[in-house]
This record gives sequence, C-alpha cells and structure tokens, in this order.
Amino acid sequence: MKFSLKLAQFYNPDLAKGVNDDDLISKFGKQLGAIETVESYREIYHGVRTVKVVSVKPHPNADKLKVCLVDDKAAVKDVDRDDNGLVRVVCGAPNVRAGMWALWLPPGSTVPESAMTNKEFKLEARELRGVVSSGMLASERELAISEEHDGILDLAEFADRLEKGDNVDVVGELGLTDLVLDFENKMFTHRPDCFGNLGIARELAGIYGKEHESPDWYIDLPDFDFAKSESQSSVEVVNSIHNLVPRFMAVALDSVEIKSSPTWLKAYIYRLGYKPVNNVVDATNYVMHLLGQPMHAFDYDKLLKVAGVGEGELQFGPDLASQGESIELLGDKKIKLHKDDIVIRANGKAVALGGIMGGKLTEVDSGTTRVLLECATFNMYSVRRSSMRHGLFTDAAIRYTKNQSTEQNDRAVWYFTKLLAGYAGAKLCSNLYDLHKNSSKPDPIGIDLDFINLRLGLKLEPSEIAKLLQNVEFRVTVSGESIEVTPPFWRTDVKIAEDVVEEVGRLNGYDKIPVLLPVRAATVASSNQLIINKQQIRTRLEQMGANELLTYSFVKGDVLKQAGIDPDETCFEIRNALSPSLRYYRPTLLPSLLEKVHPNIKLQAGGVDNKFALYELGKTHIKDAIDEATGLPIENHRLALVFSADQKSALSYSGAAYYQANHYLETIAGAVFEYRSIGGTPLASKLFEPARAAEVWQSGEFVGVLGQPSRSLLKSLKLPGFTSMFEVDLDMLNLGGAKEAYRPISNFPGLTQDVTLSSMGNSTWADVTKFVTNRISTLAAKQSLHASVEPGDIYSPDGAVSTNYSYKISFVSMSRTLTTGEVGDLMTSLVRAAEQEFDLKVMS
Repeated sequence: MKFSLKLAQFYNPDLAKGVNDDDLISKFGKQLGAIETVESYREIYHGVRTVKVVSVKPHPNADKLKVCLVDDKAAVKDVDRDDNGLVRVVCGAPNVRAGMWALWLPPGSTVPESAMTNKEFKLEARELRGVVSSGMLASERELAISEEHDGILDLAEFADRLEKGDNVDVVGELGLTDLVLDFENKMFTHRPDCFGNLGIARELAGIYGKEHESPDWYIDLPDFDFAKSESQSSVEVVNSIHNLVPRFMAVALDSVEIKSSPTWLKAYIYRLGYKPVNNVVDATNYVMHLLGQPMHAFDYDKLLKVAGVGEGELQFGPDLASQGESIELLGDKKIKLHKDDIVIRANGKAVALGGIMGGKLTEVDSGTTRVLLECATFNMYSVRRSSMRHGLFTDAAIRYTKNQSTEQNDRAVWYFTKLLAGYAGAKLCSNLYDLHKNSSKPDPIGIDLDFINLRLGLKLEPSEIAKLLQNVEFRVTVSGESIEVTPPFWRTDVKIAEDVVEEVGRLNGYDKIPVLLPVRAATVASSNQLIINKQQIRTRLEQMGANELLTYSFVKGDVLKQAGIDPDETCFEIRNALSPSLRYYRPTLLPSLLEKVHPNIKLQAGGVDNKFALYELGKTHIKDAIDEATGLPIENHRLALVFSADQKSALSYSGAAYYQANHYLETIAGAVFEYRSIGGTPLASKLFEPARAAEVWQSGEFVGVLGQPSRSLLKSLKLPGFTSMFEVDLDMLNLGGAKEAYRPISNFPGLTQDVTLSSMGNSTWADVTKFVTNRISTLAAKQSLHASVEPGDIYSPDGAVSTNYSYKISFVSMSRTLTTGEVGDLMTSLVRAAEQEFDLKVMS
C-alpha cells in the first residue's frame, strides 16, 4: 500500500508543514505502522526547469534532429547562452515546436527515469552531430511520469498561466516533489479506510494533532444533478445475492472521449505503481487509491454485444457463477469459475469476476463512447476465497478483503463521474442504480473518563480526548466525565469502548503511556480445578507406567470411518484444512489413540513384555453441540486411555482385558463407579463391543464409557485381542477420592483373605464393592489396622439367578504381626454384616 504525501496535502495543505521527512517517517512507524520503503522525489526533480521553446530549426547534419532555443528566464547558471540569453538544446522529438512550454533537464542534472532504476545518468553539455546541446527536453518516460516516449512533455494545460507570467510551480503541481511511503498491506487488515490515501492523510493529521477535514463531497451525500445527457439509456440492475453483495451501484455515461489522462493524474498513478492506460481506466485506479473503494468501468456497447441484446434490454448485476463456467479476464487470463465465485452478469453472461478483475470482452478502449460504471461492496470472505482459488491478487481484491464500509460507494461514484465529466466530456445518461440492503453506520459508544485513563495509565481531560478524536473526524459529545463517541462511517473497526481507548492511546502517542505496571490488589489468584485435576491424573498415570500422547485435534476421515463413525454426520469439517488428511475436528479421543497401538506393538514399544497404556488429555467437538449463550461449538474436556498387550503377554493376566482399563480408571479416581449397559450412548456403541463395555456413572452423573474395542475396530486397526480402553468427561469426573495421605510401608507382614459373596440379583457389583470396602475400612480402623480391597471375578453359574463377587482383602499393622485369629474375626464380622444388612451369602 503506497501513500502520497503530495496528494494528502492537496486536501490538507497544512498537513505536514514544517515537518521533515525523517520525523514524519518515525511518527508513522510508531503510531500507525511500519514502513517498508520510502521514495523521496524531491532530489530527483531538483534540477528540472520549466522553459518556453522560442525557436525550432532543422539540425544541419541530421534529418531527424532539431536545434531548439529555449528560454528559462536565466534560472540556470553556468550554461552557454546566445546573445538573447537563450539556451541551445538539440531535440529529436516529433512534437517539439516553437511557442510550446516544456520541461528542461539542464547540464549537471540527473535524468529522473535513471534515478528510479538505480542506473543514474547525469547530463552534461555535449556535441550532437556538430551542434552542442545543453541538456535535454524531457519526455514523460524520462520524467518517470508514464511509459510515453514518442515526444517531449507538452505543458499545454499550464500554457495560459505561464504566458501571463504567473509564478507556476509546474514540477510541484505535477506532484514531482512527492514523498511516497510504502506500507505492508497486512498491517492495515482491520483498517479498510487506510487502504485509501484520504484515510492515511486523516491519520497523519491526527498523529500531528491537526484537525482533518475531508472534502464536502465525501462527508455529505453527494448530488448527482450535473452533466445530464439528453439521451437516456435504460438498464435493469438486479442483485439476487444481497448476502454476498450488500450494496451494488451502477450508472451509465455517454459522450465519453477516450484519451490520455491529464499529466498530473498520469504522474500520480505512475508513482504508485500503475501504468497509465486512458482517462477512464486511470480515473478508476485514482479513485480506488484515493478512497480505498475499487470500481470497474465497462464499455456499454460491448456489454450489449456480449449479452446479445438491443438498446434498453440490458440486464446487469452480481450473481454466483455456475460450476465449470469459464471467463476471459483482462490480460488474456482465462479461468474456469467455481460455483462460489461472485461474477457480474450481463443478461446471464459473466463479464467480470466480482471484486477481482474485469472481463476482456467488455474492456474500455480507444473506441469506447459509452461507459457503464459498477461500484459495489462484496463479501470479504468470498472475495478472499476466489482470489486464492484462482491465484488473482489484484489491488481491488486486496481492498475488498478488508471489509470496507458500504456508506462510501456513492461518494466514489460521484467523484469518478465528476472526473470523467471534466477530463472526458462524459455525461450521465441513466438513473443512478443503488441496490442497498442495509446500513453499516457505526453506533454511538458511551464511555467514562476513568475507563480510558485507567487503561492507559494517563490523566487526560475530557476536552483533550475529544480533541484527539475530533481531529480524525469522530463526533464527540462531552457531559462532565461521560463521553459519547460516534465513529465516522468509514471506521467499521470501532465498535466497543475498548476500541475507543485504543484510538485515544494511539493518537496521543504510545510513547506517552507511563512504563508502570497497573495497580492491582495483591490477592491470591483462584486455582483452576481443571488444571489441578489434569496434573493429578498425569501424576497417578505416570506412577502406573502409562504414556501420555499428544495427537492432532484434527483427524483423518478414514480413521473415523474405521471406528464406525460417519465424519459428515458427526464432525465439524475444516474448509481450508492444511492437509486433506486433517479435515475433521475429532468427536472422541479414542480413534487417535487406537491408531497408535499397532505401530507400538510392532516396534515392541512395551519392552520385553510388550504391554503398555497410552492416554491423552484433550478436547473434542461434536457437530450440532452448540453453546446457546455464545453460539459456538461446545468444547468437551476428555481423558482417554488404551491398554494393550500382545498375545504372549496377555497370558499373564487372569480375566478379560476389560478389567485392566477398569483398574486404571478406578485408581485414577480413587473411587468405585457404578456401571450400566452402554445402550444407545452416542459413539460408544460404534467403538465398543456392547457385551464387554459399560457406561461409567458417578454420584448419579454420566461420566464416560469403558470396555473393549468392537470386533470390527480390532480388525481394521490391527489391534491385539487383549485391548481395553475408556474415555471420560473431565468436567464430570470426581477425583476427590484420589487424594491419599502418605503412609510408610509397614515393617511387619500382612495377611490376605479371599471371600466370595453371592447376590440373588438385587444388588449390583458397584453396590457390593462399595459395601465391602466401607465395612472393612471401618472394622480395620477400630483395630488400628490398614486394609485394602481388591475386586476379583464376577461369576454367574449357568441357570442360576444369583451372581458371585470375589474379593481379595489384605490387612497390615504398623506395630505388630497379625495373627490368623485376628483376621478371622474381622472376616466373620464382615460376613455377618453382609448376610444381615445386605442380604448377601458367603460361598464356601
């Protein structure tokens, strides 16, 4: 993004008066954004002089050269002159003539074109075919105004004033003493107004504490009642995609004379990197750079031809492209369109890629006499996707991706028509078509003085704050210490009070903010229970030898399908995924862990025994699970663990693999859970084998699912048969029972007893285990003993209505060796309580 100080001063002459370039560049860098390059033209054009060609005679020794005498009013010293004080210059330009005004590069000056290309060429008086020439009369290319080199620059537009003897600074009026700053465009991503020269000029005024006044035609709604044509052209303008094109304007102009732009306009856009084409195209580029609002001019008659319709039958407006439809753009670029591309159509025919580039078949050229101007606001995301899709990064596309205000379109159209009326004789020959869905004017923002000063660490007065904001054309109303701020229509980024604070701080100068930490009460920050729980889980699992993994939050669709999950129905999809294999947000952690089991088993990562546990603490997202308060997807905090052992190691375990996952979960929580059939639990029935899995409940709340993988999952992921897993919700998991006080190992041997209790079907395993654990703990505590209960098998004989539960109960004393009788008495008490209080029978 390039900024011209000269153009800024055209709208605000006092903008940078008395400011040197270094200071200006420094302030810009500190208060607006970093500058990539600085181009100063003042020295380059320092020696250029305005002269009148007094006489032109043929060169005596060259047919194509002429000997000219020019009058510079004796401005240049140390140059050869004739008796009348005129300077001799040899020139080969075909348009040189007596009486014309031109720009002269005297001996000792540098040709500007050479200075721009870092191949500096300094002129001197030299002999050309026997005639000494003092310097040269310069063409537009040599002056770095355009690529035109067919003749010298004719200053006919200044002739009347120069003939009158007015003190005309031609070099200055052409902007050739400019300072051009080049910014990195990403810096202004949230500032669409700064993609126009007028917006940066306003910022410059604010930085220097000067009041900026935008032109009246930009502040007030412009009046189009001027330069009306006698003939009228009828156009049917339609917009069927208001959601993607919130504002679409069009107007037709006739009597257009296509010619070269005024010199000042060519010089200006050339400095900013545009190649002058003609007065219509140059005007669109100029307005785009001035206001940050792109627009496109179509040849009206070519539109009729492409559309295949007659006068008064043209239908024009934005639409979505058809998949596979093609279009030929300017610069001979041919592309196939995507169904999500915005195009401009003429009676159904695509004539431009909306917001990016016009079509070749309707471009303005030397034969154009009627123009149809389009000025719209396109959806920034749609333009960005189309730009990336087709590799077209035009200046228009860059600006459309910054979310311009819809309120400036009519200003841009008005200014363009004014320019064309003045420089091309254009006249309005149609209605002004304006399809405007809604307004994007910012709302007033109420804010207190303390709110601003507290955050900036300053002591600004309300009047100082008002002045800072009014300098950049905010409307400010002050009532005591209450301030109401209304952003101008072009500041679409200022929406909340914090935005106002940022604006005040920046305009006042970040260097004025005191380097002090804000005063805050030194209270202890509250702990985050989720973080504490995660640390407890990691500690406990590390002690148990488990290995933590960190996998991507995005997963491959193939992995989900192998797990029996339909990603399109269950998962959020990422449209611009970094890789096709990372397209979906994971709805569960387990597939990511299970995918790592086979490679680790194959590499014997579990050591000699080749058994291991893998776990992950992470987030999951399930499609259609939306937070009603925020409208955002719900993030689920989950813990998942997979235990696996190869076929040989599995022989060392008694019981199913289910109990290994169960052991890890209950050890983590330090509690016994309630287990229920998985039933229709989402995702669980697809991942787990129903007969070897269960829902995990705690204190009446669903926590997660535990069990063995389904048969199809074992096969598709090549998992060992001895594999079990669980996934639980960390927000629902209660780890209160996991906190245990340190207890040293006893120096005395302990005793272990086995017991099997039979239930007639009225009690669950969780109920029985909880009863046994609590009763043994109570009995042992009375004897100053430590006891532990390890669940064993669950067995139900064929044809029986009862279920047998086995437990291994251990006792130890810290002060003595236990006797069999002591332990026997404790077990007897347990059995009696089980029979009397819990209706359980002891199996012999």
